[in-house]
Amino acid sequence: MQAARKGEGFDTDTGAPESMVRAQLSVTWFDLACRFVDLKWPHAAAKSRTGIADALATVTSVLVTTKRGKPDDKVLRAALYGWAFHKVRRETTKLTGKVAAALKWLQDNSLRVVTLNEKEQRSQLIRSALDTIALKMDGTPAAAKTVARKRAIFYGALNYAVELDILPANPIDRVAWKAPAIAEEVNRNVVARPRQVRALLGAIEDKRPELTAFYGCLYYAYMRPSEAKVLRKGDCIDLPDEGWDSSCSPATRPASGRNGRTPGRATRNGS
Repeated sequence: MQAARKGEGFDTDTGAPESMVRAQLSVTWFDLACRFVDLKWPHAAAKSRTGIADALATVTSVLVTTKRGKPDDKVLRAALYGWAFHKVRRETTKLTGKVAAALKWLQDNSLRVVTLNEKEQRSQLIRSALDTIALKMDGTPAAAKTVARKRAIFYGALNYAVELDILPANPIDRVAWKAPAIAEEVNRNVVARPRQVRALLGAIEDKRPELTAFYGCLYYAYMRPSEAKVLRKGDCIDLPDEGWDSSCSPATRPASGRNGRTPGRATRNGS
């Protein structure tokens, strides 16, 4: 009504006042990301706040109109992760030096949000952001859980743009992107060595001898806890007089209960 009284025109596609349309069209990705942080901040746990800042800092650095004059990646991330996407710091502290200059460059060159839904650029821009999410800062593939977490936050921020009527729909839904499959290697630094396992079993033998065989089966026979729990002597073939052997094979398997938990009884294989 106020727009009509002022004699302001209305957009023929949306029906919104022209001033509102201009404001929506001018919102940059950086502006939206900061507003998204402010939206989530009051109800998010500390770890969730860190995750949001991490994901938004990752995609924000690539959602820009140009790479000319782009600051160093580490400096840019410090401005985003350490300040822009930290509500309290943004409201109580002031940046200086290279970090302040990096943030100013980003503010000046951040993409308008509506650009992410333009047919000519949508696929390339969304894929570029998602491809960046799939990598660590050193360029190596990120873990699948990390990719999924960051993608979910990116998706949530774009949903917020839909909520604000900046976008008609989430552009990610229009892009058939899939994270590259990677072979996750076992970190040898967190796997116990044979000597360490023997020491652990020795300690168990001293304190809870009835559990020694249980834990030994997990390591030497590669059993799941549920398999070791139902193992019987008859399941083992040619046990040595002393020491460990891996020739045990449990003839039973735990039956899954209706609620998804493992019940106390077991059923025979094939039954």
